Amino acid sequence: MHVYVIRHGESLGNIQQTDVANCDLSSRGRTQAERLVAFFEGIELTRIFSSPFHRTIRTALPLASNKGMQVTLAPDMCEMFNREWTNMWNYDWEECAAIESMYPAAKFIASHDIGQPWWPRQAEEAPQVMERTGRFLQEELLPLASEKEHIAVFGHGASTSQLRKHICPDAVYPKINFNTNAVIYEYELDPAGSCVDYKMHYQHIQDCLSPPKARDH
Repeated sequence: MHVYVIRHGESLGNIQQTDVANCDLSSRGRTQAERLVAFFEGIELTRIFSSPFHRTIRTALPLASNKGMQVTLAPDMCEMFNREWTNMWNYDWEECAAIESMYPAAKFIASHDIGQPWWPRQAEEAPQVMERTGRFLQEELLPLASEKEHIAVFGHGASTSQLRKHICPDAVYPKINFNTNAVIYEYELDPAGSCVDYKMHYQHIQDCLSPPKARDH
């Protein structure tokens, strides 16, 4: 099985053009999302997962459209609800039905009751994000490890970094002088779910990388 872990494209929040918690992609972020289509051109993706945030869904949609696939919304991959990020607590988060209506190609994961909120109800720190991304790996990805699956997972700075630690805790990546928006971390897992190989890809966005000053979330 191959898993591709991808942080959303550059957002308006990353470049400090808005303080809206569920913000859109920047112009560069939209370009980065389109570049993912070219990267996956020769790869037969079998599933696409995404956080329910606008910026992650909109990063995943061009790829899903190109592949004729549905985006599965996974709340466990959402952004960390940091106590200090007051804009997240003041935001009027959309219910599941509203998100699915807004994005017809996206549906919530079967394990989530769409009548319930998808966002965390309490403030989080890294251990809580580590817990839920680990749950996502155990419940959604590892049962497929013995299959010839190619799975793309879209998340945020916090959730993708924690998922990567679960998948391959000993991985060492090249030093990069830019933000990780739309960078692809590829993992090959054996049938037991152990990581046997990993790679970091950014050649697809070589001329539209996010500057390092961009905010992490």
